[in-house]
Formats: sequence, structure tokens, C-alpha cells
Amino acid sequence: MAEWATQRLEGAVRSGAADAMPADDLFEIAAHDIKNALNVVNSALDMIAEDPAEMNEMLPLLRRSSGRIGRLVATLVEVNRLVGGTMPVQLTDEPWSQLCEKAMAEVAIVGQAKEITVDLRGGRALVVRCDRPLLERVLTSLLDHALATSPRGSVVDVEGARTDDGGFRAVVGGRGPAVPAEVLRRSRGWGLGIIYCRLAMERLGGSIRAISPYVGEDGLAFEIALPAW
Repeated sequence: MAEWATQRLEGAVRSGAADAMPADDLFEIAAHDIKNALNVVNSALDMIAEDPAEMNEMLPLLRRSSGRIGRLVATLVEVNRLVGGTMPVQLTDEPWSQLCEKAMAEVAIVGQAKEITVDLRGGRALVVRCDRPLLERVLTSLLDHALATSPRGSVVDVEGARTDDGGFRAVVGGRGPAVPAEVLRRSRGWGLGIIYCRLAMERLGGSIRAISPYVGEDGLAFEIALPAW
């Protein structure tokens, strides 16, 4: 990697670590998210205990909740590495469509359960200069958030595009309730997955921002941007 690019990444790590939440806050957010997922599991198990005939109906719910817990634990580990500046970065040229397909497969069971369609729109043929594992997890976290906040039977959009300066931008958006402007301006208040996305994009020398309303007067989207290397 060129020397200037290395310096840019190192600067992003320093700024990200300096602006990061205290460790206690991060663990509190993680505990809250994991507790919510465990509550869903416990509620499903209670329903099965009361009526074993509910087993088949509850199994998909249990599977996606256990999958979410696993992703949250993995995300917490990676957030810790990002804050500490120990997350390695290896830039390679990756097909955008393959990055999206991998992330979509990770959250497919959630989309199926809520009958939500993930619409991979423009940019399918683009090649993105990135660290593949980092960007895949960012996309997975954004999709996970969009699916969780979108109404049943709706659509979640994923769209990539080349910027005028040769960089890359992508939007992941759902059609849930709009988020008030004062909430969008906060650096805190988002779940662990969105905190991870912010730190990861900083580690890549890029950025992330929330957009709401996204469609008409509703919806929330996250736009990520990467520089031209």
C-alpha cells in the first residue's frame, strides 16, 4: 500500500479510538442488545413449554435469535479490536455483488421470517477497494439493522455507486419509521452493530451517515463512503 494511504488509515484509527465510547458504555450497549435477543429466545421457549405444538412455528424465531446473539458477540470482539487499534487491514479489489451476496446470506432467515425483500439495485458490476472481512461485516450489520426496523412485507434497498472523485458509496435503506433529526445528530444511542460500522468505516478511511426520512416521509438509510485509493 502507498505510504500516504497507510498514514491515512493510521490517522483514522487514532481519531476513531479517541472519539470512541468508554468501554463501560460499549459493554452496556452490547449487554442490552444481547439481553433483548435472549428475551425473544426465552419467550419462544415459554410458548413451547405451554404448548409443544408451537415447536415448528417457534423454531425459525429461535434460529434467527440465536444467530443474532452470535453476531452480537462477534461484533463486540471486533469493536474492542477497532477501538484498540489492533484490527489489521488488507486492501484488495472485491466485486461489490459478491460482498452483498455474502452479507445477504448471513441475514436471510430474518428477511424470510418477516417476508422482507432485499433489493440489490445499481452497482452490481462495480469493484470496490476494501478490506473484505471488514466491509462484509459492515454490510451484514446494516442489513441486520434494516431488517429489524422494517415492517413485515416491505423492501430493503442495497445500492452501490462510483463517486465523481473515483471513490465508492453505498446505501442500505429500509422503510420503517422515520428517525427524528435530533436523534440522527447524536453520536450515541445506536446499537452495537451501528457503532461497529462507524469504527470500521473510520478504519477503512471512509465514513458513514444516517439518512431519514429515506422514502417519502418514512424510512431510515445508512450511507457508507470509501475514498479512491
